[in-house]
Amino acid sequence: MKAACTSLCFLLAAPATAQTSGWSFAVSPYAWVPGITAAVDTAWGTVEVDKSISDLLSRLDIAFMGAFEARNGRWGLIADLFYANLSPFRAVVGAAIAE
Repeated sequence: MKAACTSLCFLLAAPATAQTSGWSFAVSPYAWVPGITAAVDTAWGTVEVDKSISDLLSRLDIAFMGAFEARNGRWGLIADLFYANLSPFRAVVGAAIAE
């Protein structure tokens, strides 16, 4: 599934434009893969997260990143979209954070 999404992104990487009317459209998919390091102080103590790019990619179920642009004369609409669905790294037990 990941390979299919990656292949699709490379195929669609060049902006697609339509010149048949006054409207022009462009779609630009892209990829960005960050690591995460964070620490948050809570009433129950400090919660720390340190996940590398490979940790996140191993839990990635599906993701989409892309930009869409529509223009007609001096009017335009731009949208930059991001969606990611990750599997949980571990189950959270409600009793562990309840007082």
